Amino acid sequence: MRQQVFSFAAAVLAGWLGVFVASGRAQEKPAEPKSDPAAARIYQDAANAQNGMAFEIAEEGWRKLLKDFPKDPLAAKAQHYLGVCLLQQKKLPEAVAAFSAVVKDHPNFEFLEDALLNLASTQYTLAAGGKKELYPAAADSFAALLKQFPKGKYVEEALYLQGESLYAQETPEKKTAAVAAYEKLVKEHPKATRRADALYALGFTLEELGKYPEAGNAFDDFLAEFPDHALKTEVQMHKGETVFQAGDYAAAEKLFTTVAAVKGFASADHALLRQAQCLAKQKKLAEAGAIFAKIPTDFPQSVYKADATIAAGRSYYAAEKLAEAAPWLERAVAAKDAASPEAAHLLCRTLIRTGKPQEAADLAAAQLKAGGDSPFLVDLALDQADALYEIPAKRAESLPLYVQLATAEPPSKVAPLARYYAAFTALELKQDDAALKHAEAFIAAHPKDDLLAEVKYIAAESNRRLGKLPEAEKGFADLVATHADKGEIDLWRLRLALVLNQQKKFAETVALLTPLASKFKKPEGKAEAQFRLAAAQLALNKPAEAEAAAAASLAASKDWDFADEALL
Repeated sequence: MRQQVFSFAAAVLAGWLGVFVASGRAQEKPAEPKSDPAAARIYQDAANAQNGMAFEIAEEGWRKLLKDFPKDPLAAKAQHYLGVCLLQQKKLPEAVAAFSAVVKDHPNFEFLEDALLNLASTQYTLAAGGKKELYPAAADSFAALLKQFPKGKYVEEALYLQGESLYAQETPEKKTAAVAAYEKLVKEHPKATRRADALYALGFTLEELGKYPEAGNAFDDFLAEFPDHALKTEVQMHKGETVFQAGDYAAAEKLFTTVAAVKGFASADHALLRQAQCLAKQKKLAEAGAIFAKIPTDFPQSVYKADATIAAGRSYYAAEKLAEAAPWLERAVAAKDAASPEAAHLLCRTLIRTGKPQEAADLAAAQLKAGGDSPFLVDLALDQADALYEIPAKRAESLPLYVQLATAEPPSKVAPLARYYAAFTALELKQDDAALKHAEAFIAAHPKDDLLAEVKYIAAESNRRLGKLPEAEKGFADLVATHADKGEIDLWRLRLALVLNQQKKFAETVALLTPLASKFKKPEGKAEAQFRLAAAQLALNKPAEAEAAAAASLAASKDWDFADEALL
């Protein structure tokens, strides 16, 4: 949030008007020619009252002069000093009207520069005090002052407050115009008393406009020129933001770490949030989790408390620090806010992975019952099914849940995974027809999914179990031919060999395994490959080759399911 480095409204309401109430002391001896003597007497009395701080009496005098002698040469000054008296009495809307009349009716007034400043400043004061609709008028008045008096005595103040009036209108177009005003002040008036304010405002506005390199340069200038300024820490934090946006997360982390450590800094919680985000961007997830956790711990009233709580759990979970993740995820769930469904999802995964599937199932069920429109509800539905799958006695209950997720319309983001799990679970439950059905549905609907090879295996294995050996052979052959880069390739080759042998295609088995038998990665795989090869050779009436393959099987491993048969 941008710090308010100056409030003209506060200055006026506090009664400090020495800078902005330009030409505030009335001239006691009017110099205008041909003034009516009665007008001159009224002028003298009003001037004496004003200079004696009797502003109400002075106001009456100025109003009387303007009413009785509206065309008198003294009318311009009377109008101007009326505005000053109204300012001193904090009658700001009336002061605006008075100064506006000076500017409109007396374009050659000797104190026009002062009148313009007072008009613009009073409009700005009213806008800053709540009448935001006056910011455009204030900006226009400052622009008129700068146009008519480009070398005037109020240029620096006018440029800065013009920028503030434009910035406060809150549109990108007006903020861009504000940047131009701040830049003009910074570049053309290097000794301006407003330089620190202008550099800060320039950097902040550029940052809001997404011009991070330019904003960073402004913040660099501020820190170099004003190392002891009250806004130093604030500017350092915004400099960190520009570095963060540039993608230099390591450098940004250092800046936010420095800022967060400043004792009493009002935005230390924000700096911690950004520090943690920098760590997360650098994949330092456990460190990020620890910093996120400091926000709700050290700043329990922080507006970032909820975000930081789930971020701590999320970071620890991603870092595989499940014990550290759980308490923060539990807090986020208990908060019952918009982040709770996501926290519940991650907590369910944590519970499943730490051997507590029943707790995960109960948590998911409770969250689903609560309802809502969170995008994580579908993840929780999958969590519930996964948790039930992990409970052997309830594994069958998971299958209809997977099917429901897989077939829901419109399809959700978990539909492919749910269909895969439906096929896998059915295979595990020896429901081979169902496994084949879900596998084929997956292959048809998701032909480019990363799980395609695994699902093809389920389809082929289901066909094998169902005695559909040609279909199984075709499936395993396709896996071997098109997914040779997968880690399960050895298993698929062995299954293909098994199916070939079951169909008495012994020559094909020999052709498949002879060049591969010694290349299987695991000893058990080598042993089974040689065993299948031995069986095929024996069926082909090649006892010597069969004996050699059987011996190779036993040499590879004696600790697998068919080792005894190989020995025979």
